[in-house]
Amino acid sequence: MSLATLNSTGHSESSYIPPYGVVGLTPNTYFIKHRNEIPAIIKEIEHLAECALFTCYSRFPTKLMVLTEGCIQGFRDELIDMDPKQYHDDIAIDIDGPEVKAFGDLAKRLNIFLAFQARTRLPEFPGQYFNENILLDQFNY
Repeated sequence: MSLATLNSTGHSESSYIPPYGVVGLTPNTYFIKHRNEIPAIIKEIEHLAECALFTCYSRFPTKLMVLTEGCIQGFRDELIDMDPKQYHDDIAIDIDGPEVKAFGDLAKRLNIFLAFQARTRLPEFPGQYFNENILLDQFNY
C-alpha cells in the first residue's frame, strides 16, 4: 500500500504521519464513595500530565495521553460487590458532565488527544451504568 495520494493537480502527495509521542499515565487509584471526590483526582492527574509532557516532549511532540482503567473512580463496585443502583446514583458520571468537561479542557490546554475509562450513566437507561472508553480531542470534545 502506498503512502502517497494524488492531490487536485494530479501530483503525488504524501500521507506520511511524522512520529509523535504517546504517554501512558498510571496515577494512584482511589476507591471513591461518591463522584464529588473526582475533581481532586482530576487535579492530581492534571499535574502528572503536565510533568509527563514536559519530560517527553523533548524527544517527540506528544499527541496522545492514555490513562489507566479506574483512574477516576476505582473499582469499589467490584471490590465490595456494591449495589448497582447505588453505584449508578453515587459514583457513575454523565458523559456530558463536569468530569468529562475537565478532561476535555485538559486536552485542549495541552493540545493532545486524551483517552480514559469511566463508568458512565445514560438517561436512556435509568438505573444502569456502563464501562466506557472515552477519547477526547483538543478541538471539539
